[in-house]
Amino acid sequence: MSTASEIQSYFNKSFPHAKFTVVSARNGKAHLTLEPSPQNNRPGGNVSGPTLMALTDAALYTAIASQIGIQSTASTTNININFLKKVPGDQKIHVKASLLKEGKRLITGEVHIHGDDEGQTLAHAVGTFAVVRK
Repeated sequence: MSTASEIQSYFNKSFPHAKFTVVSARNGKAHLTLEPSPQNNRPGGNVSGPTLMALTDAALYTAIASQIGIQSTASTTNININFLKKVPGDQKIHVKASLLKEGKRLITGEVHIHGDDEGQTLAHAVGTFAVVRK
């Protein structure tokens, strides 16, 4: 198992361009946040789909690392995301992931993306990672 601090350090070192924060990571659950900047937004001021996909991927990886430790060989095999409402580019984004199934080689989880109020789900995703355990 890896802590939120350890996972944040891994991301900072491996992906220095990623500007999200790992708020919590424990027992297969993760909470990340991002303060969007203009480069995260599409014309019209909403957060872009690629930004939300990247956050989804990072949140799933964080949930996995909280359960089995940092795995540099873990790789995304599938992500299916539904954009339910526009995600405003002027407020903090909250991304919460939880693992649904942990197999020997594949781990599946789901992600809910919320705005500042954390009430309504703005996007929902399910993703799978392939893991070669150390």
